[in-house]
Amino acid sequence: VNGSLRVTVQGEVIEQSFGEEHLCFRTLQRYTSVTLEHGMCPSFSPQPEWRALLDEMAVVATKQFRSIVLENPRFVSYFRMATPETEYGRLNIGSRPSKRKPSGGIESLRAIPWIFAWNQTRFHLPVWLGIGTAFKYAIEKDAENLNMLKEMYSMWPFFRV
Repeated sequence: VNGSLRVTVQGEVIEQSFGEEHLCFRTLQRYTSVTLEHGMCPSFSPQPEWRALLDEMAVVATKQFRSIVLENPRFVSYFRMATPETEYGRLNIGSRPSKRKPSGGIESLRAIPWIFAWNQTRFHLPVWLGIGTAFKYAIEKDAENLNMLKEMYSMWPFFRV
Protein backbone atom coordinates (compact mmCIF):
# COMPACT_ATOMS: atom_id res chain seq x y z
CA VAL A 1 0.00 0.00 0.00
CA ASN A 2 1.41 3.38 -0.97
CA GLY A 3 4.20 1.70 -2.89
CA SER A 4 5.07 -1.07 -0.46
CA LEU A 5 3.74 -4.21 1.13
CA ARG A 6 4.63 -5.46 4.58
CA VAL A 7 3.10 -8.65 5.93
CA THR A 8 3.47 -10.24 9.35
CA VAL A 9 2.79 -13.96 9.37
CA GLN A 10 2.77 -15.96 12.59
CA GLY A 11 5.37 -18.71 12.62
CA GLU A 12 2.73 -21.34 13.30
CA VAL A 13 0.99 -20.70 9.95
CA ILE A 14 3.95 -20.10 7.64
CA GLU A 15 3.95 -23.75 6.56
CA GLN A 16 0.29 -23.72 5.54
CA SER A 17 0.66 -20.49 3.54
CA PHE A 18 4.12 -20.91 2.03
CA GLY A 19 5.13 -24.55 2.62
CA GLU A 20 4.51 -25.78 -0.91
CA GLU A 21 5.03 -23.99 -4.20
CA HIS A 22 1.34 -23.84 -5.16
CA LEU A 23 0.38 -22.58 -1.68
CA CYS A 24 3.10 -19.96 -1.80
CA PHE A 25 1.93 -18.67 -5.19
CA ARG A 26 -1.71 -18.61 -4.08
CA THR A 27 -0.83 -16.68 -0.92
CA LEU A 28 1.32 -14.19 -2.81
CA GLN A 29 -1.42 -13.77 -5.43
CA ARG A 30 -3.89 -12.93 -2.66
CA TYR A 31 -1.52 -10.41 -1.10
CA THR A 32 -0.82 -8.82 -4.48
CA SER A 33 -4.45 -8.63 -5.58
CA VAL A 34 -5.61 -7.12 -2.29
CA THR A 35 -2.78 -4.58 -2.40
CA LEU A 36 -3.62 -3.61 -5.99
CA GLU A 37 -7.33 -3.42 -5.21
CA HIS A 38 -6.65 -1.17 -2.24
CA GLY A 39 -4.46 1.09 -4.35
CA MET A 40 -7.14 1.44 -7.02
CA CYS A 41 -9.91 2.40 -4.60
CA PRO A 42 -10.00 5.91 -3.23
CA SER A 43 -9.46 6.07 0.50
CA PHE A 44 -12.59 6.48 2.55
CA SER A 45 -12.92 8.73 5.57
CA PRO A 46 -15.81 7.81 7.84
CA GLN A 47 -18.05 10.51 9.24
CA PRO A 48 -17.01 11.72 12.72
CA GLU A 49 -20.36 10.65 14.22
CA TRP A 50 -19.77 7.10 12.93
CA ARG A 51 -16.43 6.93 14.73
CA ALA A 52 -17.97 8.38 17.88
CA LEU A 53 -20.75 5.78 17.89
CA LEU A 54 -18.32 2.95 17.20
CA ASP A 55 -16.04 4.18 20.01
CA GLU A 56 -18.99 4.09 22.43
CA MET A 57 -19.98 0.65 21.23
CA ALA A 58 -16.41 -0.61 21.66
CA VAL A 59 -16.42 0.43 25.32
CA VAL A 60 -19.74 -1.37 25.91
CA ALA A 61 -18.63 -4.52 24.04
CA THR A 62 -15.31 -4.64 25.89
CA LYS A 63 -17.03 -4.30 29.25
CA GLN A 64 -19.45 -7.12 28.38
CA PHE A 65 -16.63 -9.35 27.06
CA ARG A 66 -14.58 -8.85 30.22
CA SER A 67 -17.56 -9.40 32.50
CA ILE A 68 -18.01 -12.85 30.98
CA VAL A 69 -14.41 -13.91 30.36
CA LEU A 70 -12.72 -12.45 33.43
CA GLU A 71 -15.47 -12.05 36.02
CA ASN A 72 -17.75 -15.05 35.53
CA PRO A 73 -16.41 -17.78 37.84
CA ARG A 74 -17.73 -20.55 35.56
CA PHE A 75 -16.06 -19.28 32.40
CA VAL A 76 -12.65 -20.90 32.94
CA SER A 77 -14.14 -24.37 33.38
CA TYR A 78 -16.37 -23.80 30.34
CA PHE A 79 -13.37 -22.67 28.27
CA ARG A 80 -11.33 -25.70 29.28
CA MET A 81 -14.20 -28.11 28.51
CA ALA A 82 -15.16 -26.45 25.19
CA THR A 83 -11.68 -26.01 23.72
CA PRO A 84 -8.44 -28.01 23.49
CA GLU A 85 -6.58 -25.30 25.44
CA THR A 86 -5.06 -27.65 28.02
CA GLU A 87 -3.83 -30.04 25.34
CA TYR A 88 -2.43 -27.20 23.28
CA GLY A 89 -0.45 -26.04 26.30
CA ARG A 90 1.20 -29.46 26.54
CA LEU A 91 2.37 -29.40 22.93
CA ASN A 92 5.76 -27.97 22.16
CA ILE A 93 4.69 -25.67 19.32
CA GLY A 94 5.58 -22.06 18.73
CA SER A 95 8.46 -19.95 19.89
CA ARG A 96 6.99 -19.15 23.32
CA PRO A 97 5.17 -21.06 26.03
CA SER A 98 1.38 -20.91 25.66
CA LYS A 99 1.04 -19.16 29.04
CA ARG A 100 2.94 -16.32 30.64
CA LYS A 101 2.65 -18.07 34.04
CA PRO A 102 2.22 -21.86 34.00
CA SER A 103 -0.22 -21.76 36.92
CA GLY A 104 -2.18 -18.78 35.58
CA GLY A 105 -5.72 -18.77 34.30
CA ILE A 106 -7.27 -17.23 31.19
CA GLU A 107 -5.53 -13.90 31.73
CA SER A 108 -2.10 -15.56 31.50
CA LEU A 109 -2.78 -17.15 28.09
CA ARG A 110 -0.97 -15.60 25.16
CA ALA A 111 -3.02 -14.39 22.21
CA ILE A 112 -2.15 -17.22 19.81
CA PRO A 113 -3.16 -20.10 22.12
CA TRP A 114 -6.36 -18.23 23.06
CA ILE A 115 -7.41 -17.76 19.44
CA PHE A 116 -6.11 -21.18 18.39
CA ALA A 117 -8.24 -22.87 21.05
CA TRP A 118 -11.41 -21.11 19.85
CA ASN A 119 -10.57 -21.74 16.19
CA GLN A 120 -10.43 -25.46 16.88
CA THR A 121 -14.05 -25.32 18.04
CA ARG A 122 -15.16 -23.18 15.06
CA PHE A 123 -16.98 -21.09 17.68
CA HIS A 124 -14.83 -17.93 17.38
CA LEU A 125 -16.15 -16.47 20.64
CA PRO A 126 -13.47 -13.72 20.91
CA VAL A 127 -14.68 -12.27 17.61
CA TRP A 128 -18.31 -11.66 18.53
CA LEU A 129 -18.74 -11.79 22.32
CA GLY A 130 -20.05 -8.40 23.46
CA ILE A 131 -21.15 -7.09 20.06
CA GLY A 132 -24.83 -7.85 20.67
CA THR A 133 -24.77 -5.83 23.88
CA ALA A 134 -23.06 -2.98 22.04
CA PHE A 135 -25.68 -2.93 19.27
CA LYS A 136 -28.48 -3.07 21.84
CA TYR A 137 -26.91 -0.17 23.75
CA ALA A 138 -26.56 1.98 20.62
CA ILE A 139 -30.14 1.41 19.49
CA GLU A 140 -31.66 1.87 22.96
CA LYS A 141 -29.65 5.05 23.50
CA ASP A 142 -31.17 6.59 20.37
CA ALA A 143 -33.48 4.83 17.93
CA GLU A 144 -31.94 6.88 15.10
CA ASN A 145 -28.68 5.03 15.70
CA LEU A 146 -30.19 2.04 13.93
CA ASN A 147 -30.33 4.09 10.72
CA MET A 148 -26.78 5.29 11.33
CA LEU A 149 -25.61 1.69 11.81
CA LYS A 150 -27.28 0.69 8.54
CA GLU A 151 -25.59 3.62 6.81
CA MET A 152 -22.23 2.67 8.33
CA TYR A 153 -22.69 -0.89 7.09
CA SER A 154 -23.56 0.14 3.56
CA MET A 155 -20.90 2.83 3.15
CA TRP A 156 -17.95 2.09 5.47
CA PRO A 157 -15.81 -0.90 4.43
CA PHE A 158 -14.18 -1.08 7.87
CA PHE A 159 -17.55 -1.46 9.59
CA ARG A 160 -18.79 -4.01 7.08
CA VAL A 161 -15.88 -6.35 7.77
